[in-house]
Amino acid sequence: WGFFLFSYIINFVFNQLSGLFIQADSLRMAQAIQSAEGNDDLSLAWAALADFFTSPTVLTVQILSFILSIALFIPQLAVTARRLHDSGHSIIGLVISFVSYLVMMGALALAGYKVFTEYAMLEAADRNVIEEIFAPYVIAFVCSVFIFFWTSLYLFIMMLMPGKPGANKYG
Repeated sequence: WGFFLFSYIINFVFNQLSGLFIQADSLRMAQAIQSAEGNDDLSLAWAALADFFTSPTVLTVQILSFILSIALFIPQLAVTARRLHDSGHSIIGLVISFVSYLVMMGALALAGYKVFTEYAMLEAADRNVIEEIFAPYVIAFVCSVFIFFWTSLYLFIMMLMPGKPGANKYG
């Protein structure tokens, strides 16, 4: 549990500091979106959103967040697998949770890509086609969230189980 506490503290501190750094960009984006809504021009709102995510501060925070996540990810997997094996359980729940997380993030990334590449190109009359464009991503995302939730709950419960004394089939 010490490693998870360490990871939580590191992530909490990083998220608080990054929130301070991107606060000004976030306020500018919110103001631009509010003025765009007042003009009924969604292209200005999309431009404000794109400007926010491509600002140097936000990009730097995203890159640092990615590096931190990768640095903590493999040790978290190893500690979780070791803990599951210590309690005599297989890591199949961990694998299912990991795959569902990848599907969830992939569906989210592809949907975001579609928004930024195709939404601006659609004519106002064709924007009702959005549901057809996003339906597969929404279905994949919702299914993977459901699977991820239940496997994460299973893993959490298994992590709370006491270790089994002596050797088991995992050593």
